[in-house]
Amino acid sequence: MTTGLRPSSLRPLRRQGTQADVKWDERTLLVRRSHTHKAEVMDCTKTGRDQMIALDDRQLEVLRWHVAEMDRDNAHRAKRHREMAEAMGASELLFPAAPTKCNHGGGFRSPSCLDRAFEQVSEVLKLGYDVTPRAMRRTYQDLARAASVSDIVTRSISGHATPEMQRHYSTVSGDEMRAGLAKVIDIARGRERAAT
Repeated sequence: MTTGLRPSSLRPLRRQGTQADVKWDERTLLVRRSHTHKAEVMDCTKTGRDQMIALDDRQLEVLRWHVAEMDRDNAHRAKRHREMAEAMGASELLFPAAPTKCNHGGGFRSPSCLDRAFEQVSEVLKLGYDVTPRAMRRTYQDLARAASVSDIVTRSISGHATPEMQRHYSTVSGDEMRAGLAKVIDIARGRERAAT
């Protein structure tokens, strides 16, 4: 939600190893790979450009918490399932797949891994319509616009190559429309007053 990245760019992010994408000391995230299905990884993003994102301290705090939770869960797992714990501990991925009956975990998450979570959120909120992981991408665009982040900065974080794609992933709310119309009316009324 805070980067607008595609799920396919998030799945192959590496937290450790010589090719780590999270540079903890530099407070940056390098987005340079894409995972679409099975164990295949493309050594480029959908747009073919690497992205270097300077992370906010709050984002780093959440990522550090996530890694600490994975390590804590894995230490607990090691007491019962040594092989699974070893596979998870050896994974360089920031978001590795959890162990299942079929494998020891540590590999890539399924492209549909977020679908059920979004379905549950939609049910709890009683939205009445389907929300997909793409909502993260759209929500980022809308939040960045509400925060008055310039378009070039917004695109550099989300990875949109063109203003057209940025617009495609943006949703203009009724409040934004009303605020825009109010500004136009204020200008028009000001001109009316100046003319009289």
